[in-house]
Amino acid sequence: MESNKIKKYKVNYSQISNEFLSDKTLSLKAKGLFCFMYSKPDDFNFTIRSLSKLLLEGQRSIMATLQELKVKGWVSYTKFPDG
Repeated sequence: MESNKIKKYKVNYSQISNEFLSDKTLSLKAKGLFCFMYSKPDDFNFTIRSLSKLLLEGQRSIMATLQELKVKGWVSYTKFPDG
């Protein structure tokens, strides 16, 4: 199966790809952040600041973890000047 997209279901839980969870090149922190973000609705305000307000990690930690996910190809994002 060759797909880069994960199908999201309209239910009150998240299903995460076993391929993602089994990726030995990712830290547990990166897997946790991805799962947290994946559980949010599509219109969630995904900024470093908004994530740091909801999590114990600071902005630098979240930024570094997002970079890890981006480098490994699990997320893509555009950083806008306003955050």
